Amino acid sequence: MSAIHVRFTRPGDAYSFAELGAHGLHRTQKLHDGDLEIECRIGEEGEVMREVEHALDDWFEERRLPFTPDEIDGHTIVVRPPAG
Repeated sequence: MSAIHVRFTRPGDAYSFAELGAHGLHRTQKLHDGDLEIECRIGEEGEVMREVEHALDDWFEERRLPFTPDEIDGHTIVVRPPAG
């Protein structure tokens, strides 16, 4: 197994975002030190990254949050305010 890590800049957002069933992301999730870890099979990380980024975009739009997901590497997404 492998995992995608989502790091949030605001405390508590990982708990809110963990409710992804409504966004179609049905994967095993674990909260760890304010980060969200989403399990996936080795080799499907790219597909899962796209699913997670799509779910994040939906979540931002629904809540009118001014955040953007930044992919750090093939396993980590950081959620932060947009640059500017």
